[in-house]
Amino acid sequence: MSVGRGSRAVDRSSRAQRRAFSLIELVVVIGIVMILIGLLMPGLASAREQAGRTRNLAAIRSALVLLNQYTDAYEDRYPIGWTDPVNASLLWYIPLRDAGTIDAWPDIGLLNREGDRSLIALTQTAFIDADVLDPEAGIDLNSASMRSQRTTDIRFPSDKGILWQYLSEGSRLPDVLWCCLPDAPRLPVAFADGSAVICDYKQFDVDPTPNLTLHVGTPVISTWFGLAGRDILRR
Repeated sequence: MSVGRGSRAVDRSSRAQRRAFSLIELVVVIGIVMILIGLLMPGLASAREQAGRTRNLAAIRSALVLLNQYTDAYEDRYPIGWTDPVNASLLWYIPLRDAGTIDAWPDIGLLNREGDRSLIALTQTAFIDADVLDPEAGIDLNSASMRSQRTTDIRFPSDKGILWQYLSEGSRLPDVLWCCLPDAPRLPVAFADGSAVICDYKQFDVDPTPNLTLHVGTPVISTWFGLAGRDILRR
């Protein structure tokens, strides 16, 4: 009888060992899976961010088509959406809505997280006289009067940025303005010739150096010499 009880004890011990080994194996598998997830996550985040940039690039091209439709119907003149340069740059789509070029402003795409504004801005050179944007003028852009400029005044279409995504909202990085901070995000810019690229403002050759105090001369936003100037991207 004692032998029987000993056999049963050995069996229980063996089963316990098998259960113990299974738990250890499970822990090992979970550890390996966690390591693999840790290795894959940066790549997945990068791929997701790149997909977002590509989607935004397509959106800014479509917005440029709508802008061109508006200017074609209004004597080749760019829209002025507000009474000061900064807001006129951000709210350029209001005249398009009022004119029926778009049904509602979200039609231009590229919305912020709340869906209550667009992240696409129009160059301020579209409604500021070129003499204000002269390096010798010394005029604060925010105090300059506005007057719609003609698309026919663009001298270098392949070098002149027209629309740009001004905020990096939605990326895995903190939300950052496209210009002009040290850690500049790479965001879409559309040029007058219909092309568009993903870039940061530091990729542009700007001469002379922008006058950030007067808010003049930054690439795309307030290009020196206005629509006759160049946003020369090192492609």
